[in-house]
Amino acid sequence: MKVLKRASSSDISKLFFSPIVMLLFIGLFSFSGLAQNCNAELRVLKNRTARSASENDGTQFTLQLVNNATSAQTFTILAERSNKSFKVKGKVPKRLGPNYTLNTTILQNKRATQQITVAAGATATFQVLVTVPQNTPVDHWGGIDVTATAASCSSNGVSTLLRLYVRDASVE
Repeated sequence: MKVLKRASSSDISKLFFSPIVMLLFIGLFSFSGLAQNCNAELRVLKNRTARSASENDGTQFTLQLVNNATSAQTFTILAERSNKSFKVKGKVPKRLGPNYTLNTTILQNKRATQQITVAAGATATFQVLVTVPQNTPVDHWGGIDVTATAASCSSNGVSTLLRLYVRDASVE
């Protein structure tokens, strides 16, 4: 005759503890995988974050988007007016007022776009074309925030600040 042994409380806690530990490990590895898929860099080619333009002559910045994630990512690129403060040659420059904007267009391979797909571990190059609307004050600076946000990481975008000096076209 076989006698059934009654389970002790330590045996029962082992039964419950093991699956909980496994779930925690799975959750941690899943989270680190998600973090790996949100790893990107945005940089301005040759670190040329400041350029000049006039009403009749726009300019463009060349940027590189690096996808350090483990899978391909599609990024939405936004270029919008920046209120961030910056210095030029150690001084705070005259800035364009809130009623003035700079026109921006995102270009990749000479085509306007707002989305760029970058393979895992690859780099994509694109341009931000900036034009100056008529009647914009000359000898003033404007700031443009460029942000790239992966579709799978909507809260983790990468950004950089571009600075544009509005020069007087008649002085050239």
